[in-house]
Amino acid sequence: MMIYHSRKLEDTYNEQDIWRSLIPHVSFSGFFKLRPEGKASATMRYYNNKWYLKSFGDPNQDKAETFIDYTMRMYNLDFNEALEYLRNMNINVSKQYVTNYTDAKDTSKDIILDIRARPFTKHDEKYWNSMNVSLSQLEAKQIQSVQYIYMNIKSSGFILNYTVKSNELAFSYPHGYNKSGIYMRTVYMPFHPKLKFLKNIDNTVIQNIHFQKEPTEYLWTMNAFKDILVLENFVDDNIIGLNTEGTYLSANQIKQTDKLFTKERIYFADNDYYKEPNPGLEYAKKYHKRYGLNYVFLPSEHKVTDISEFVLKYGEKETAKQINSFRASFSE
Repeated sequence: MMIYHSRKLEDTYNEQDIWRSLIPHVSFSGFFKLRPEGKASATMRYYNNKWYLKSFGDPNQDKAETFIDYTMRMYNLDFNEALEYLRNMNINVSKQYVTNYTDAKDTSKDIILDIRARPFTKHDEKYWNSMNVSLSQLEAKQIQSVQYIYMNIKSSGFILNYTVKSNELAFSYPHGYNKSGIYMRTVYMPFHPKLKFLKNIDNTVIQNIHFQKEPTEYLWTMNAFKDILVLENFVDDNIIGLNTEGTYLSANQIKQTDKLFTKERIYFADNDYYKEPNPGLEYAKKYHKRYGLNYVFLPSEHKVTDISEFVLKYGEKETAKQINSFRASFSE
């Protein structure tokens, strides 16, 4: 994954403004007196793309304070109380933004991914409508349009601070909290050359499973959340997604999803028709061999990889016809 390592001060999550709200006389060069205690001299230090408050003469730079630490110490608050205090000052800091309070033992804990949402734009609406997906569908799934992205991969030291342009597309797909209390999400930027997918999800995630209730005849498994949204407009069946293309559902996840269908599971494979060998179909064959699951794919003559591309190229009627042909083959 290519990550931009930005040193622009104006892109550091407005941390200078946050510190000015907490300490009105703060200077970002030289020393200053802390108030209200007015005792220790301190300085602002900028490293790892963050501003830290550091007491003068402290030889241990690791003890430098984030604005969360400072708020907790100054007002004798615990972590959650400090977040609430900041929110009351119109400083909306989410829990996953603060890396000091997370445990980096595995990948899901190692990656902090936070966003600032914005209202859906006309560009967003045009993009989704081209695939027959409405904004109300996105809202029902708690999918958001993204204005700002913050990402911290602690093990590698990479920091991403990215402001999405007004005509740029970026969407956040929610996956809930992991066991460490970190909020998991996927950020999807369809046309970005380097940052198409940003994720901090773990291998327990089954996309869209929380929106499934009663069992249906078939359970479809897709590779991407986008394809789930498109397929929803053509079938009444339950639909789930793999957390990352090229992964398998575990035996426990297979068992967990058994209750979602009454007849059969169907894996909707990508058809990478332009590659030899075809990785999408090779993966589907392995999936079938491992679990005995049937799979379908769009015929190569259509020259599309997935259902999102198909509906974009051929329209709603042809897509419905193709899906109906799949369903007819199930009963044969």
